[in-house]
Amino acid sequence: VSTQSTGHLKGFILEALEAENEGIRTHAIKFIEVLVLCQSLHPNPPEDGSEVCVNLIPPDHATLDSSSLKAEGGVAFQSLVNFTTTQSVTPMNLMTSIGSLTNVAKQRPNYLGPVVQVFESLHANLP
Repeated sequence: VSTQSTGHLKGFILEALEAENEGIRTHAIKFIEVLVLCQSLHPNPPEDGSEVCVNLIPPDHATLDSSSLKAEGGVAFQSLVNFTTTQSVTPMNLMTSIGSLTNVAKQRPNYLGPVVQVFESLHANLP
């Protein structure tokens, strides 16, 4: 699988957040959660490589650029945040995205601040 086709697939799944089918949106949320975790720095990467993260990519890797992967992960995180705070999100997908954001914040503390801001915004804006 080429990097170009992988990028195309990621873009397709990010667009699935706007799908009509609620189940497709739910699976897109879970994919984005994993994408963000894989394409971000782990604060304490396991020595055995049991968790995939950007830390595992050597600086001189021939095809993978860790800085562009981190940037892509940040874009994916922001799309999840935007989806979570839209007025049109369904209750089921709101719960799924809240769970995904919680998992991201627990495993990647650098995202904790933005996740807390999303939760504060939800608390203030939900009926």
